[in-house]
Amino acid sequence: MQTEPRPGKRQAGAGEAAPYRDGGAPPGGGGAGKRPAAMAAQDHGRDSASRQRLIDAAVKCILDQGFYRASSNAIAERAGVTWGVIQYHFGSREALMLAVLEDGARRLKETLENAEITGETPTVRVAQYGDILAGHYASPEFLAFTQVLLNLTHDPRTTRQTRDTMNGIAETAAPELRRLQRQVLEGTGVNSPALRAVLLHALRGLALSHVMLDTLSAQRYESRQFAEQRALLAEALGLLIEQQGSLVSEPSRGTEPAKETALTIDTGLTIDTGLTIDTVLTIDAALTRDTESAQWD
Repeated sequence: MQTEPRPGKRQAGAGEAAPYRDGGAPPGGGGAGKRPAAMAAQDHGRDSASRQRLIDAAVKCILDQGFYRASSNAIAERAGVTWGVIQYHFGSREALMLAVLEDGARRLKETLENAEITGETPTVRVAQYGDILAGHYASPEFLAFTQVLLNLTHDPRTTRQTRDTMNGIAETAAPELRRLQRQVLEGTGVNSPALRAVLLHALRGLALSHVMLDTLSAQRYESRQFAEQRALLAEALGLLIEQQGSLVSEPSRGTEPAKETALTIDTGLTIDTGLTIDTVLTIDAALTRDTESAQWD
C-alpha cells in the first residue's frame, strides 16, 4: 500500500524517479546508479493499479452515498488506503473527481471504437446503435459520472483548469459517435444534423431512464420490458429515417405549367411538415376548386 510522503522530504520533480521509501540507494548497491528499468516499470504498474482502485472506489461511494457524502476519507477507506495516497495520486478531491470523468470518457470511447453497425435496414441499424449506447449509458457507473459532471459544473469553487478539462472531455467521443451515426444512415440519402441528434438523444435518454428506474428498488422493471421498449423505439426511428429518405430521393412529378409554382411551394411544404405528396395534392386540389368557385361568383 502506498504511504503518504514524509513531511520535509523532497518530492520527485517532473521526469525524476520517485525516491526510495527508505531514502537509501537502490537495491544491488551503487548509490548513484539508476534503478533497473524492470523495477521502474513494476512501480509504475503498482501506481496505475492504485490510482485506478481509487477511481473505482470513488464511483462506488458516489453511487452508494451521493456526490457530497463521498468524501476523500470515505473513498480512501473503501479503497483500503489513506488520504495521503489520494493526495499522492491526485492532489485534491476535485482532481480525483475529474479523473472519474476522464475514466468515464475513456470507457465510452473504447466502447464506440470497438463497435460497428452493419444491419441491412434502418430499423436494424438503429437497434444496433441503441445496444452500443446502452452498453455505456445504461450502466450504473454512468449515474456517478453524471453526478460528478453536474456538481463540478455548478460548483462555483471548481477551478478554471478543471472546467477547461471538462470541456475537452465532452468532445472525446464525438468523432466515434458521428462515425456510428453515418453507418446508421448509410444508403438512405439522409444527412440531417437534427435527425442524427434525435438518434443520440432518444436512444441515450431511454438507456438512462432504464438504469435510473433499475436503481430504484421500489420501481424495478424487468429487463424484458427494457428490451421491448428499445425495440419499439428502434422501429419508430427506423420508420422516420425511411420516410425522410423517401422525401430526399422522390423524383419530381410532371405538372402542368399553370400549376408549376403551386406545386413547387407544395413540395417544399412536404419537406417542412412531413406531409405526403398525395396529401398536399389533395389539399391543393381543394384550394383550386375553392378559388375557381370564387372567381365565378
